[in-house]
Amino acid sequence: MRGKILCSMILLVMSLVFICHGFSEAAHLEKIDESVQKFESDKDAINSITTKATPPNISVAATPLASITESDTLPCQYSAALATSLALIQPDPGESIGDPVCVEYCYVATGSASASGTAFSAQAGTGTGAVDFTNCTTLGFEDPSTIILNPGSGQSVIFSDGPRNGSSFSTGNRCGRFEAQIGDTLQASVGAYALAVKGSGTGQAQAQATNSLDLQLTAGSCVVAIPTLTEWGMIIFIVLAGLGAVYYLRRQRRFEN
Repeated sequence: MRGKILCSMILLVMSLVFICHGFSEAAHLEKIDESVQKFESDKDAINSITTKATPPNISVAATPLASITESDTLPCQYSAALATSLALIQPDPGESIGDPVCVEYCYVATGSASASGTAFSAQAGTGTGAVDFTNCTTLGFEDPSTIILNPGSGQSVIFSDGPRNGSSFSTGNRCGRFEAQIGDTLQASVGAYALAVKGSGTGQAQAQATNSLDLQLTAGSCVVAIPTLTEWGMIIFIVLAGLGAVYYLRRQRRFEN
């Protein structure tokens, strides 16, 4: 009976050591800057843009919609949105600047446009950059949506997509991960536009686009580590193994006598 209890104690202590050593906090994100821009022709152009920053993740999204019919007084309806979020990876208790952190991301860009009637047209697009709808044409949006590590001098562009435009496109969920360190800065930038142009006679046009990017911190390196014992874990294991050996030796001598 005592032998079973001792073996159970050894297994329990080893499990606790593995768990305590194998899992750590994932650090946290602190939003340090944010930029949101909206461009709308009038109230008929719908524009939704969101930026969110919580300790484990940041997300930015833009979803513009524009539609027009022959009854509109304007020659075109347009809607555009640009969003950038900047966050600093901060340490949690027990962590230090320079410790590895794995950053997971998911990106989605979609666009759809349709038109009927004479000279009615529509276009959707995603990207970033300057915005100008002079003469009901799309100027700008010449830069991609991006994830940048440590923006500024020596920056690293981790992810890039676009610019995209047309009547129909979809990236699906593009997800991945990359290595960062506590103390690094992350910048996520997205943008989208929708443009509907009036023609002659009866008709209608409509366009909608979606562009979203989400970043999530996870503990430790992106490389899956093999669980190992800490120095204290090894000491505890040796002590328990020694106690177990002494117990069984004494028990064996009793049987021999």
